[in-house]
Amino acid sequence: MQFLKPTFAQSYTDAITKNADRHFLSVYLAHGKHRSATFSEFNRDVERAAATINHLSKEPKVVVTIGGNTYEHLVFIIAAILSGKTLCPLNLEDSVERVTQKLASLCEPYAVFTNEPTFNSLPNVFSMSLSIAPNDPPCDWQEFNKDQAMILIFTSGSTGYAKIVEQMEMGILTNCEALIAHHRLSPKTCIGTPLPIFHVNALEFSFFCTLFSGSRLVLWERPIFSQINQVSADEGCTILSLVPTLLKNFILYADEFMQTGHPSLMYFVSAAAPLSTELVMQVLNKLNLRIVQGYGLSEAINFSCIMPIELKREAYEKWMSQHRWPSVGIPLPGTSVTIRDANGLQLAEGEQGEICIQGATVMNGYRCDRNSQNFKKTFLPTGDIGCFHCDNEGHRYFFVTGRIKDIVKKNGVTVSLREVDEILEGVLSNQWDSVAIPFANDFSGEDIGVVIRIDTCWTPEIENEMARQIEARLPRFIRPTAIIKTLARLRTPSGKPLRHRFIAEFKKFEKLSLGTTVRFFDSEQIDTQGVLQF
Repeated sequence: MQFLKPTFAQSYTDAITKNADRHFLSVYLAHGKHRSATFSEFNRDVERAAATINHLSKEPKVVVTIGGNTYEHLVFIIAAILSGKTLCPLNLEDSVERVTQKLASLCEPYAVFTNEPTFNSLPNVFSMSLSIAPNDPPCDWQEFNKDQAMILIFTSGSTGYAKIVEQMEMGILTNCEALIAHHRLSPKTCIGTPLPIFHVNALEFSFFCTLFSGSRLVLWERPIFSQINQVSADEGCTILSLVPTLLKNFILYADEFMQTGHPSLMYFVSAAAPLSTELVMQVLNKLNLRIVQGYGLSEAINFSCIMPIELKREAYEKWMSQHRWPSVGIPLPGTSVTIRDANGLQLAEGEQGEICIQGATVMNGYRCDRNSQNFKKTFLPTGDIGCFHCDNEGHRYFFVTGRIKDIVKKNGVTVSLREVDEILEGVLSNQWDSVAIPFANDFSGEDIGVVIRIDTCWTPEIENEMARQIEARLPRFIRPTAIIKTLARLRTPSGKPLRHRFIAEFKKFEKLSLGTTVRFFDSEQIDTQGVLQF
């Protein structure tokens, strides 16, 4: 069944016409105030914002938005696309220096829209406000040239340098079409998310799919559990789109969640970061809800695989808890997913290799990258390691088992950092977040450290108990013996571990034999000569 029209503009117009007076959107800010709009009210503001964009000269080909999860930001996102401009949403939490570097790499004239005073100091940039002026609406929406990128997405940079993904109109519509069908989105559906709107998960699943399908969207500015818990119940959310780090809060505060009551909630959607079987079963048994895990990346628009939503419980538990990792599901229509070896040859069921994607959603290549190949003609290697297993009907259920770059060889033994992450998750419970970090070591070749994010609740007694449990749970050959405590953020807004940012912290361990005893350190406990201070 086809849900969307041939173009973005036609699909948008069709959705507005069919659902004009229906409630579309509620946005909740951290301090509790919110903005609601019907489809027609939202469209009125989109027309006004588009008039502002159209008053610019023809020179800016890219509209850059730097905004949070606000109503105005959503309006300008749609207005930019319907004005025929290429949209480039940036991370509100980026530094001025990082934003400046990203703007310089666009290779096109651009205009910046933001309400954040931090970015008023951007060098050589004229920025305008994300404010909706009462201008006369434009007459017509602009259709996109098939060779023009509709959206530019900077990769998260979780492995270092951020590249620019060019997402094309056909790929975006193909992915939205498949997701609307998979989740059976309709005017009866309400998706809620606190995930950042500049990221493809919230942008193209939560926002575009609800808009095109006539569903409702509840958007939170910040991931505050108490607010999400109460508002999602009041608004009647049927799907909550989160990441594993946020899902842990629903277990920490399970009693509060159950007491509030969520009769409309059908399931959680989780993606972007690794999910553990332990968390899956905790949510299933304590909350009586399922996590529908998906998998994808910006280079292929958004989701490429996702778990079926109507499996019987026995089948669900099989795929989500009875293997080493929870399954990310089966490929969406229009997308082909394979497992390949280092030579590009397809592997059989159960064999581990690199996950590769083909189909209409795959990008042509990275913007302004001369070395980027045309993935449309071959397949997109994701950098993720995985495998698949088949059900009785021949459906391939895929599993992500690690990252090619998230592998270390400690004393000649290959170790998956994701495996260490998952074991530590079980040790540290849902209260503490940690990430395994690879680093060079003169004695073991490569070694594994850990950064753990602590708060004021951390005590010496907790630290001693954590060390004891880590030594009990992790074999010596994969045991991290140097753990650095930090107050810094460990993950991207979408939940991916920021391993590269902490590698320098462990450089001072490079010439030390760390042994097998687990020890915790503050950064100041390691002097410039790499001598441990006790």
